[in-house]
This record gives sequence, structure tokens and C-alpha cells, in this order.
Amino acid sequence: VMTDGKLMILEGGEWLRQMHIKDGFAIKHAITNNYKVCVISGSGSAALEERLIALGIPQVDINLHADNKIETYNRFLSSHKIHISESLYMGDDIPDLECIKAAGLAACPSDAAQEIKQNSHFITQAEGGSACVREVIELILKTQGNWQF
Repeated sequence: VMTDGKLMILEGGEWLRQMHIKDGFAIKHAITNNYKVCVISGSGSAALEERLIALGIPQVDINLHADNKIETYNRFLSSHKIHISESLYMGDDIPDLECIKAAGLAACPSDAAQEIKQNSHFITQAEGGSACVREVIELILKTQGNWQF
């Protein structure tokens, strides 16, 4: 959800993806307000991990190349003593479906797979990679009185 799903493949085989700076700001603000943030991705790179660490996500909560997202999600929740009914999961494609169905609050970007949209409580106006994460975090933090500057 933090990228638009497109890959630019360079001559040397390296993959490039871009992320929205507003998502990063919202993640940092959530962490500053003591929200626990985890990234679970089926792919990843050293550069992505470096960016997520720079946002304040603990390395232990960065899960790249995850084969079993629900297992990873449950492990994250357990390690932070968070009940699944009190968790938010945001995903955009079939590998996220089990987590979307299990989460207390499920969100997805407007360009998510139909199966994800059908099982989400909230669909953002933004597409993946276009500050959809910011949209969800800002809504949650405003609702809870934690989006103040």
C-alpha cells in the first residue's frame, strides 16, 4: 500500500519503487504518539528496510519477503500484547486477505483488489502509493485526538 505496485527494472536487474513522503510523515507521527507500526511485505530490499528504520519502525517489526502474512501479523500483535480486535491492518491484494478478514479494523487503498475491498471496513480515496497510508493514520489519530500540531 505504500507503493503504487509498479516496478522500474534497471539494466542491472535492480528494482526501483517509490513511496509517498506524506505516508512517511504520518508513520513517524503515529510512532511518536506511541502507536505500534509493523510492515509486512512479500518483497523488499535493503533500501526499503533502511527507509522504514529511518521512519522509526523497529527492525524487528519490519517483515520483508514474508511468506505467511497472517502468521507474521499474529506474531507482531502477540509481541506487543495487542488483541487482534484492537488492531488495524491495511492491505491491497490477495496475500493480505486473511489479515484483512482477521483485523479489528481493515483498510485498503481505492485501487485494491475487489476481494480486499469487499472485506475492508474503510477504503481510502487515495490509491496505493499516493498517501493512502497517511489518509488512514490521520483519520485514526484525529479521531483519537492525537493529530495535533
